Amino acid sequence: MEIELTNPQSRMFVSKARIIAVVAGYGSGKTKSLLIKCVHDLIKYRTDLLYLAPTFPLIRDICYPTLIEIFQDMKMHYKINKSEGKIYTPYGNIIVKSMAQPERIVGFQALKAYVDEMDILSISNANKAFHKIAARLRLKPNKEEFREKRGLNQIYIASSPEGYKFMYNSFQKDPVENSELIRMSTYSNPHLPDGYIDGLASQYPEQLRRAYLNGEFVNLTSGRVYYSFNRDDHVLNEKSELRQGEVLFVGQDFNVGKMASTIFVKRMSSESEVVWFALDELVDIRDTPDLIEKLNQRYPKHQKIIYPDATAKNRKTSNISKSDHTMLEQAGFSLRVNKTNPFIKDRVASVNNAFEKGHLFVSSKCKATVESLEQQVYDKDGFPDKENDLDHTADAFGYFVCKEMPVATSIVRYNAIRHL
Repeated sequence: MEIELTNPQSRMFVSKARIIAVVAGYGSGKTKSLLIKCVHDLIKYRTDLLYLAPTFPLIRDICYPTLIEIFQDMKMHYKINKSEGKIYTPYGNIIVKSMAQPERIVGFQALKAYVDEMDILSISNANKAFHKIAARLRLKPNKEEFREKRGLNQIYIASSPEGYKFMYNSFQKDPVENSELIRMSTYSNPHLPDGYIDGLASQYPEQLRRAYLNGEFVNLTSGRVYYSFNRDDHVLNEKSELRQGEVLFVGQDFNVGKMASTIFVKRMSSESEVVWFALDELVDIRDTPDLIEKLNQRYPKHQKIIYPDATAKNRKTSNISKSDHTMLEQAGFSLRVNKTNPFIKDRVASVNNAFEKGHLFVSSKCKATVESLEQQVYDKDGFPDKENDLDHTADAFGYFVCKEMPVATSIVRYNAIRHL
């Protein structure tokens, strides 16, 4: 099997460091090159190797299909036992583990480890997983010519940067001993489909372009959550009155006694582009029947489309034996909602991108919403802070924006690129 490697991929393949850290942009070929390196080493050393990803769904959706493609291209025999988390080959086995619970990375030995998307984990879990992985690498090669060779117990870690987390702390700020940091930008992959990079660049705000295209460490999880929001640019007094016949699009957060709604309308800019205006808000709503009553009282003649918290499909904020979604539908509202909520970082990225691109504005009437957009910061774990109740209106705002103007960072990352 002949493989044409890019320059950063070649550096990863030939590095003699004990820990090779690849910080990569989307579509740079990091996952496939990581797994090709794994298969290459399996054949070369004839012993067990270890592959890890943050979650089992990523193993199912990315690891197994990519390895099957590699094995089939090489006409190599294999057997996958998903329940055991093992891939059997004539040369040795690939042990497949999730890092969701680092304490479970025990009970086996391997020669080398190949770790995908480490920065998705929290810093504490990534550190725990790293030490558990290092402790598992005690095997020697089965091929006699390599058995006494030192320095073969290597760890290859490939991840898109997620702010100043494990990859930054361990390989740039204070590099661990005998490690090498390799930057693998999206631009380094000449085999990407036409328009792929331009498509990503057009939908991402500036900070995400630097992180997810260039592979740079940038501040994604500290400071203001909605850094693109600026009161002078995005809060309007004019054009804020509801017009006859306009459809209302309602972002909806559910919390007993503190339900929040953001009410949007769709309009056209002077450049004939679609823009969205948050024209009104509801805060401190008691429960879903109270929400239905207030929406109908305030806007009796307007069609209302609700963008709710997905978890409310099976949840009740009142003592009525119906879910919140069911009550909204029976009240005559249309619902636009996925089976699960978007990732928090995707929701935040969508809001920042919409403000940065000039697609989103807020009425000065939405005082609680403006306060949340201006004041919500990240907590010590890198999540939007829930203190001071700033999350309710921000979440309602984000559910709508992420559905209508999505920046799907967690989906785009795993688009299959069928070559390096």
